[in-house]
Amino acid sequence: MPELELRHLEYFCRSVELGSISRAAAALQVSQPTMSRQLARLRRQFGIDLLERSATGVVATEAGRALYERARDLLDEADRLPAQVKAVADRPQVITLGLPSGIPRAWFSAVIRRVANELPRLRLELVEEGTHIQRRLLQRAELDIALLHTAPPESPTAALFWQVYGVATPPGTERLGDGALRLEDLTGLRLLTHVATGTDTDDTLIRHTARARHIAVGWIPRAFTENVALVALASEADGVVLTAESANHRLPNWVWTPLADVDVSGDPLGVRTWVAWRDASPSHVRNVISILRTTRKGLASNEIQVQSADRTPVPQPD
Repeated sequence: MPELELRHLEYFCRSVELGSISRAAAALQVSQPTMSRQLARLRRQFGIDLLERSATGVVATEAGRALYERARDLLDEADRLPAQVKAVADRPQVITLGLPSGIPRAWFSAVIRRVANELPRLRLELVEEGTHIQRRLLQRAELDIALLHTAPPESPTAALFWQVYGVATPPGTERLGDGALRLEDLTGLRLLTHVATGTDTDDTLIRHTARARHIAVGWIPRAFTENVALVALASEADGVVLTAESANHRLPNWVWTPLADVDVSGDPLGVRTWVAWRDASPSHVRNVISILRTTRKGLASNEIQVQSADRTPVPQPD
């Protein structure tokens, strides 16, 4: 059967509704001969009579009535289609982005503002989870983009920045030093360090580095988030190893001193952050990755340094 055209169905339905081919032609602003030819073509396509003459014009046959009911639904749906498509086009695109603890708030606030200004039709939906949970969500396509403290081998990534470690000491206690500390300065201290759930590397590297250099520190590995001050008090710790961002947020009255030292590989001791993604094909995903990589506000300090060694080239946005 040749393809049906919506205009032919419109001719047929209007003829049934008005009970007249001539009145239907006038209503649709086509000539009556054109209308008659197209209705005859429609009859040939189906191979049955769809209209029959009446005393006042035409009426639908039984088969024609069945066609009319279905054709009317199709035509009504076609009328609604532009509005439906426009509604989808006007709907904000959503990027689901994983956010771990300890991310510099000034930097991520600048990211949010850039997304709002440069991608006004895009909305960020944030999921606060640790690195190992984000990795699972990324692989299950429940995240579009993840900010991670380890570089997952199963996903493309780009290095963003690292935050130097430091030691926060309780108010009223003796300051550990006037400037930056070395690992040797921590000898004999009892220090609380973070142990994350799952496969996060947390503070393992700093403890490994101290052991490799035969520096005797009384490490107290604990999982902590908002209640770090209480965990430190209960553990009788002399201080807490964490970044300046985490110290300012969780220990606002404590004195934080940076730890300017390197790990066993010669890299600065600190928390690194990568951006990882599962599928960068959609342009809005690529655009957000680009904004994350190029936003520098909130990163220019002695405690936070931009990291430029990328494991995987980042796709360029359109």
